[in-house]
Amino acid sequence: MIKTTEITTHDARKLVQNCFVQLMSKQDELGPFRPKFPSDDFEYNEQQILSEDRIAELQSQIEINKFDAEVIHEVRKLTTQHGFGSDDLSAARMDDIASGVARVLIEMQRLFQLRLSDRLAPFVPEDELFKIDVLANSVGQNSTGLKGPTLGDAVKDYLEAHRSVWNLKTYKGRLWQLGYLVEYLGYERPIISIKPKDIRNYRDAVLTLRANHGFKVSQSFAEKQTASPKGRIKKRTASAIFQPTKSFFKWAVSTEGLIEISPAASIKIVLEKNQPFERVRRPFEAPDIEQLFSSPLFTGCQSKHRRYAPGDKVYRDGKYWIPILGYYTGCRLGELVQLAIEDVCEEDGVFYIDINENPLAGEEKKSVKSSAGHRKVPLHPDLLALGFMEFVAKRKKQDKPNERLFKEIRFGVDGQASTEYSKIFGRLMNKVGLKDPKLVFHSWRHGVEDALRDAGCQPYVIDRIIGHTDTTMGGKYGKGVSLDVLGQAVSNMKLPVSLIKLWSD
Repeated sequence: MIKTTEITTHDARKLVQNCFVQLMSKQDELGPFRPKFPSDDFEYNEQQILSEDRIAELQSQIEINKFDAEVIHEVRKLTTQHGFGSDDLSAARMDDIASGVARVLIEMQRLFQLRLSDRLAPFVPEDELFKIDVLANSVGQNSTGLKGPTLGDAVKDYLEAHRSVWNLKTYKGRLWQLGYLVEYLGYERPIISIKPKDIRNYRDAVLTLRANHGFKVSQSFAEKQTASPKGRIKKRTASAIFQPTKSFFKWAVSTEGLIEISPAASIKIVLEKNQPFERVRRPFEAPDIEQLFSSPLFTGCQSKHRRYAPGDKVYRDGKYWIPILGYYTGCRLGELVQLAIEDVCEEDGVFYIDINENPLAGEEKKSVKSSAGHRKVPLHPDLLALGFMEFVAKRKKQDKPNERLFKEIRFGVDGQASTEYSKIFGRLMNKVGLKDPKLVFHSWRHGVEDALRDAGCQPYVIDRIIGHTDTTMGGKYGKGVSLDVLGQAVSNMKLPVSLIKLWSD
């Protein structure tokens, strides 16, 4: 037997009136109809006729109590926003709500018609159910009369509060991830009315998103879901989308005091554990290194735009130097791409690159992963022998000190230094036949750590070079490891291949 939750006529009326407030606001935000040919009345007349036909359709649906897909979609969205599942309300009450939603859609058409002739005039609904004085006290309340900040406003405040803290990529990610939550539960839903059941339902909905949901920008959250398990996103991806919801509600409790208890606190997506000893990445081994650095990009190509075709030209720019620096320094890709000319330095005979967040010329901004990431990384003697300092000297003559060293490598549209070059490196790996998914640019860091360990370096020395936090008690005292000691450690690294020897053979 299906369990239902009967609500009063008053509650059903409030639901429908809230729907009216939301949809009317959305309709007015879209602005008036804009024809392709403003001077031609034909398009306006056509839109007027289409709108009148739609009103007639909706009125007919109300009379026979049978509704089309648009009405049913809005009914489902409305009941979900207010915490009701598909089986929670009786059939009779659902019919009442559907009829009310159809009346809302009729008023939307009337507003549309008004905007065809007048862009600014205030809209007065014809339906008595939606008269302004009736709705005066309905905004900001749910069907039970609860008041307080809406979910949409709270999420907006949360994003704004963190905008200066997050990098652009993180901010944009949170914007659409929490956008799913707001769309699912409703912008006008009072945050105090959201219960764990709502969050569980949302979590389950996230798990049913299509694998290509990110490419369907014009689709609604509901349209991005699929009933086919094979077409869904992976649990780990779903967890990444859902996790900001938990963080948002935690902020709403601990920072803003909007609610007393987070409805998402105990709800999570359980992930399958990796197999024991399974490595997500692996270091480059000698055959991999020889295969990569024996390719035309490094030994001779046809032209600047045909780097993978054998020839007699070598272009020593970012595409050439960044993989070499990765191999010899173990720096993160973003750290290398964002290097300024002035970040390549010399102190007491030790050449090094300075990883910092000093301002760059232009609008691009550096980003260092952690406080331990701010460091000086000595250059291996092979880099000096390969002419890296000559390349830097040439760049110093061409540009200002705070210009990027590899300015031909663009930052991504997400503001991240690594985004564009990671694609370039991926193409390079495919072209040379290195298609192991565990071999990525980050693999250089694993290789450098191994090379330093094999040279007998102390863990705190390795941490300082790689940019990891020294968690020992001794790491909390003094200035840290001297540049001279770091330089000696880098010089002694036991690397699998010498590029000097590889290219001289």
